[in-house]
Amino acid sequence: MRGAAKRLAAATLILAAAACSKPAESAQSSEPDPTVTVRKTDSVVLRAREDAMRTLPMFWRKFDAQEEGASKFSVKVELSGPNGEEVVWMRVESREGEEIVGLLAVEPSRFPGLHLGSRISVHSSRVTDWSYEKGGKVYGDYFTRAMIERAPADIKAQVQATFAPTPTETSEN
Repeated sequence: MRGAAKRLAAATLILAAAACSKPAESAQSSEPDPTVTVRKTDSVVLRAREDAMRTLPMFWRKFDAQEEGASKFSVKVELSGPNGEEVVWMRVESREGEEIVGLLAVEPSRFPGLHLGSRISVHSSRVTDWSYEKGGKVYGDYFTRAMIERAPADIKAQVQATFAPTPTETSEN
């Protein structure tokens, strides 16, 4: 992970913790657990998901075209299992029909058999958000864009510096 993506990942963890005020301590480490609990009924979360789903076809067109300069195509997906649910980012490798295959971009906390870099396959109905990088800026990531308003000013500025001016490309971007 390099440049804008690395800064965004770090800032997103900080933002999420600040927004939810729930940095739990890991049982196996003295470092804070980056897992954040957000209510599915939170109006900001719902609006972000709606916007992401409305623009998802544009994301898939960008992924399929593999335009020069566009990279790090990722989707945020809901995983479900015996230990509960978790929403995680995965770097998309391929898509066939409704199945998406990719590598986990985070270490899941509720799925002991999965790790950062694990290859997973998910149904497209599990997608909740998307992002990609172009020109050193992040497009998409509607959740973080929405939650940024809840963050302290310094974190807000750090995260916003990684984002393109709008979540989707326009002729001015």
